[in-house]
Amino acid sequence: MAVGKWIDPNFEALDSVTLKGAYDNAHAVARRFARAFAPREASPPAMTVVLDPGQILDGTILTEVAAQTTAALTAPAANPRIDRIVIDVATGALQVVAGAEAASPTPPAIPSNTLPVAQIALTTATTEILNADITDERVAAALGDPLTLKASALTISAGSITPTGHFHTIANEAAASADVVDTISTANLAEGALLLLGADSALEVPTLADGTGNLKLAAGDFVLDDLNRRILLQRRGAFWVEIARSAPGGVWVEIQTQAVTVPVAEVDFTGIPIADYDFFELRYCGVRTDIDTFMALRIRRVGQPSFETGATAYRLGGAVAASAGATLQDIGTSGNNSIALGDIDSQVEHGSDGCISVSNLKSTSLRKKFNFQNAHSDLAGNVRWRSAAAEYFGDTDAIDAIRFRTTAGNFVEGKFVLLGMRLS
Repeated sequence: MAVGKWIDPNFEALDSVTLKGAYDNAHAVARRFARAFAPREASPPAMTVVLDPGQILDGTILTEVAAQTTAALTAPAANPRIDRIVIDVATGALQVVAGAEAASPTPPAIPSNTLPVAQIALTTATTEILNADITDERVAAALGDPLTLKASALTISAGSITPTGHFHTIANEAAASADVVDTISTANLAEGALLLLGADSALEVPTLADGTGNLKLAAGDFVLDDLNRRILLQRRGAFWVEIARSAPGGVWVEIQTQAVTVPVAEVDFTGIPIADYDFFELRYCGVRTDIDTFMALRIRRVGQPSFETGATAYRLGGAVAASAGATLQDIGTSGNNSIALGDIDSQVEHGSDGCISVSNLKSTSLRKKFNFQNAHSDLAGNVRWRSAAAEYFGDTDAIDAIRFRTTAGNFVEGKFVLLGMRLS
């Protein structure tokens, strides 16, 4: 991959064009280390795990390691199990260490002369390993880099913390429920160093204060009120300047994007991180097919191998309108084998666009509901608009996969996006 010149992405000093170039260059500089041996699901998902390329420095020998795929893992017979993926410290070759089945399983020990990469959570119902089943536990040594990516928690003392590595969690002074950090020491980290911070306990909420001490934060104070929230800072002289932060509540975050460039009958979103967000939305634009057909939606329940296709699995109701605004069709509430989103036209016409809000994905007690609008236009200038609500009627299990499909033919063009939003 091409390299870049590090330019501080200083939002205070750079215009929008230069700032974008600075971020692109920062990505080029950091990508080699951030991607090394990154674990992920196979494509398509299977009972295997893929590790991205990486590098190992053994003394004076630098080894470039190509992407690797595990052998097929087996599901446990009676109780859950946690397996571990490690790499050899000298060669980077992967190894799967099988754990023991138990009602509350623990990961197996890390063998000597290996470095941890990931834990794999398996159940008796596992038929494919998804990103949601994989816990990344890479350490800096696996990247051939001396950075300390996980250090002990830093306890606030009179509004100050003193980092010794590049990733720390923050504990409040005297375990208070709330505390403030306004000063971060620069004693142990060099000019330009990056510092990633998070909360140490769900019972303690530290706040990083902008502008009071030596913190320059792009969007004001940052509250670490969730163990998944992070803020990335960079040392610049005596100050720590914000580079990025976890999205706050109330903001849509892009989770997955799929662009259709070759004919496909289905577009799947799998491994949806249902635990990380409270609301989900699906958007699509410029969608065309090779024949005039219909676009529909199906879901897959957590732990199930296939999408729901029962003849009465879905119910919907709504209306279809034309350009003039007249109602052309009332959509009934009878059972269906998928959620009908609307007409979709062939390549020579102007395609379909739409938006779908999805509710209750992670709930195990509420039915999954879909509120959607779909619009399409043809060469004759006719516009059709479909507005409806639907639900999966089969049961109340959580779902972690959604499929767009055609009732005939293939998608040949278009973009599909899955967005998530969490509450503050």
